[in-house]
Amino acid sequence: MALCLHVALFGLEGKTVIAGTALPEPGYPILREVQYGFAVRNKTNLSLKEAEFWTYAPVKQTSTQRCVKLEASLPYELITDDLGNQILYFRPRNLSPYATRLITIRASLELSDISNPIPIADVQPFLRPEKYIESGHPEIVQFAGKFESATPRKTAENAFRWVADNIRYTGYLRNNQGALYALRKKRGDCTE
Repeated sequence: MALCLHVALFGLEGKTVIAGTALPEPGYPILREVQYGFAVRNKTNLSLKEAEFWTYAPVKQTSTQRCVKLEASLPYELITDDLGNQILYFRPRNLSPYATRLITIRASLELSDISNPIPIADVQPFLRPEKYIESGHPEIVQFAGKFESATPRKTAENAFRWVADNIRYTGYLRNNQGALYALRKKRGDCTE
């Protein structure tokens, strides 16, 4: 059974002990370089003074990855959103008719095989209800109260255990259904 559940724990400090074994120290000790590229083509018989091309780069930081350096074969503007997603915005100039401009991107990454804490100043944007995440729905609020425990970690473990034991993985669903659907039907894919 495949199960997708994302649980974020905030405010944990120091070592955590599970079943008497200390977890490894946090950090990003694995160094990797990723390279990928695109071909931007002018398929017309007209010269293009300026084209536009957007693509994602590796996210700035997650619990298991940090992007420490980005390089590209053409100049770009780096756009970062509130979640740390990085978008490279290219404006290739003077594309001759039927010409192709190659764009090569190189990212230096630091990786970890364990989860690292990520300091987040304000967690509220991640907790707000939105389409398919009906966290404010009275049925979900009441049900979630059953998992509450003495610590945030234990509360998250209780929620995880319930999902693992009670939600049947349906495989890919063409249309997103949402959390309320998963609670009521006891099934869903990773988007529920």
